[in-house]
Amino acid sequence: MAMKTILVVDDLPASRRLLVTFLGDEYRVIEAADGPQCLDIAARERPDLVLLDLSLPGLDGIKVIERIRSDPEIGNTPIFALTAHTLKEYQRKAVQAGCNEYLVKPFGLDELKDLVDRTLDTRAEDGDNENPHKQRG
Repeated sequence: MAMKTILVVDDLPASRRLLVTFLGDEYRVIEAADGPQCLDIAARERPDLVLLDLSLPGLDGIKVIERIRSDPEIGNTPIFALTAHTLKEYQRKAVQAGCNEYLVKPFGLDELKDLVDRTLDTRAEDGDNENPHKQRG
């Protein structure tokens, strides 16, 4: 079975590096530094999961989620929002846009790893037919 691919999107290199280092032993981890780069890489690479900072220069994370969801080729890709935004209104917007998980920084790396493992294991078992907007509650 091929190694699953995770796209990490954050404008801070240190944040991307942390996730690449933490997840890179079990997953192929690729990086993007902004929204347009994320959309380009996602369309080309078709990752199994996107870990997306919502505060991005140029094109914010909510718009990135909306564009991914509107693309028939990658629209069912799970997206985890990783953000410092704690306001419930911002979380509501992210969920409405189609993010599957919303983690507030600083989050526990073990918590993230558990969510990643469960999401990618579930997608493998379901043959990638998982409801793209399924919310954990």
